[in-house]
Amino acid sequence: MKSTKWFALLMVLVMLVSACAAPAAAPAGEAAAPAAEAPAASEMHIAWPYTVPPAGHWNTFVTNGIFSGSPYQALLEPPLFYYMWADESWLPMAGQSWEWVDDVTLRVVLPSGAVWSDGSAYSAQDVVDTFAIYRLLNTAPWADHLTDVVAVDDTTVDFLLNGPSTVAPRRLLRDSSIHASSVYGEWAAPSTNWWLLARLFRTRSGKTCWPSSTNSARTTWSCWVRTRLTRPASPSLS
Repeated sequence: MKSTKWFALLMVLVMLVSACAAPAAAPAGEAAAPAAEAPAASEMHIAWPYTVPPAGHWNTFVTNGIFSGSPYQALLEPPLFYYMWADESWLPMAGQSWEWVDDVTLRVVLPSGAVWSDGSAYSAQDVVDTFAIYRLLNTAPWADHLTDVVAVDDTTVDFLLNGPSTVAPRRLLRDSSIHASSVYGEWAAPSTNWWLLARLFRTRSGKTCWPSSTNSARTTWSCWVRTRLTRPASPSLS
């Protein structure tokens, strides 16, 4: 009986040693068994909510843009700068440096040689076109601060303000994402033309003589002529 117990204990010890031993190498010339294929993915785990297509889309200027307002937008359409609260400095993103030329002119210098992912060159025109569309949307920079955005050269942009402001840098440099003209340029030019036309029909009192469902073209023209004849013309037509 005692010998049987020792034999059983010895067998258990042999099994434990065998289990801990390294696996034997495959014989020479024999191919290793292929690894099992990973199962097909059936779920996607995201870090930010978005609207799925067809309602969701890639145009971040309007509602339901998939990346609109998300942390990922800055990776694709960055602002000119980020403000670093820790040391009160500006971190360059789509811009390289900025300065006040005077109380109402904020100048931004862009990095030279930068390109978009589609291969098109990044230049001041991208910034001008971006803000032309923002103007059409009447975003906060235009509603409260801007009178114009001008490309000085390929890597320099001037933001012209309607008055001194300590808030304008944040809205222009941090809160406005820059978009590629190769994608949105065709919409920027018409938006600029419409804005100039709207300025032409705006009266000095602030009233806009503009065609609508209740305002015919003839009434619009009469409104504009009447206000121009009874008030001195403004050099800026506004």
